[in-house]
Amino acid sequence: MNILLHGAWIGSDRNFGYEMWGGIPEDPATGAPAFTVRVSGPVTVSRRSFTNPYVVAFFEPVSGTELFQVDGVAKGVRIEP
Repeated sequence: MNILLHGAWIGSDRNFGYEMWGGIPEDPATGAPAFTVRVSGPVTVSRRSFTNPYVVAFFEPVSGTELFQVDGVAKGVRIEP
């Protein structure tokens, strides 16, 4: 499943934050409901790596009620010299 996200980021140099929104359509095969999704978090970039703690929040699309959240941390290391 592909989710198209729209949003913005703000920051400078090696520290910035972002907030992106998208939608997950209802699944007619399983009856899984539709959700609106927000992904947000800060990103810190060093010369060789990055760290990104994030929160993914799921909302009921009609009322806007937040249903649940999932959080985590993405980390990466530069692989080219």
